[in-house]
Amino acid sequence: MDKHPSVYLVRETDADPDRHLLYLGELSTLDGLRLLEPSTRSTTFELHQSSEPVPVPAVHDVAAAIAFLQAEEHIDMVDFNATLEGVGSLSTHDDGECHFRVRGLDQVRELIKKSAPEQHAESLMAALLAKPNHYLTLTDGEITSFASFDAYLASEK
Repeated sequence: MDKHPSVYLVRETDADPDRHLLYLGELSTLDGLRLLEPSTRSTTFELHQSSEPVPVPAVHDVAAAIAFLQAEEHIDMVDFNATLEGVGSLSTHDDGECHFRVRGLDQVRELIKKSAPEQHAESLMAALLAKPNHYLTLTDGEITSFASFDAYLASEK
């Protein structure tokens, strides 16, 4: 992967079967989809431009979703939602914030391995598990933790 997320977060909720949330900041919808197997089946696929839904053809798997988004690159996407068989879901906002909801930490681990720089994926995963609900950045191999998104944003100024 050429571009890596700028910030990572893992959060667990007890109420939802897809209870592990993985947030990947500054990662496009296309890049988020590319982390998945192309044959992964999609049961829902929705796009919103401003507050308006975008008409989409029947999209039944990740490969078709990628092809559609590449062909329709003029769409000014605000929100994207897909329910993915065997995975959970992917939602994005402003085409730069990927939110995966998955059932198990093994799925989180696979997504981290594919999205983070290869040499730092394991240490990043360990840090995410040690600091759930914290936003983590990775710069030149150094992991920095932020207790809130606002604290992360303040560090970027």
